[in-house]
Parts: sequence; structure tokens; C-alpha cells
Amino acid sequence: MNAETLIAKMRRAREFQAEALGHHFTLRIPTDGELQDFAETLGGQRLTYRRIVGRFTVGWDLTALDLVPGGDPSPVEFDGDLFREWLGDHTDAVEPLFKQLTEAMDRRRASLEDAEKN
Repeated sequence: MNAETLIAKMRRAREFQAEALGHHFTLRIPTDGELQDFAETLGGQRLTYRRIVGRFTVGWDLTALDLVPGGDPSPVEFDGDLFREWLGDHTDAVEPLFKQLTEAMDRRRASLEDAEKN
């Protein structure tokens, strides 16, 4: 198995389902290093909840109707830029998604610590 395939599997293993505003989202738990690297790429800008949620959300169940008035009810393939645009208009989704992300990060960290002890 090549490195790209293994990396993709490792990332998928850190994904989980979250809910906000009646929609389902897929978030990926960042590694500590990945979170540090992301903070460094902001070039001095603040690392906000919205930026973190925007960066580590990787899927959704939104339709065109959810995105634009008069859109049709067909599902829309997830796109990070499109999600961040949607999130700018739906900031009330940020806090519940961030809370679920931090809870998942805490569970993962505890699991890794337990594995190291054994």
C-alpha cells in the first residue's frame, strides 16, 4: 500500500459525524501538528472557531436549496470554499460544530494516552 493511500485511510479514521442547524456534517479531527501548521498559515490572523470549523469540515448533507434561495433539493457535493461561504451566513452553526470537534479531539487524545499506557 502506498503512502497516499495510507494517509487517506488515517485521515478517514479521524472523521466523525456532527450535527448543527438540522444538518449533518463530517468533520476530521486534526492532529496536533496539523492544527499548529494551520495556525502558522494564517500569517498572524487569529485562529478562530469559525476558521477551525471551516478547515476541518470535510463533508455535509446540504442541497442546492440549502445554499441558495430557489435552489433545487438535489444534494450538492461538498466543497471547502463553498462550505466556508455558507458558514459565513450561518455563524450559528460554528459553536455547535466547534464543540463537537473539541469533544472528539479530547476523546481521541484520551484514547491515544490509554494506548500508550498499555
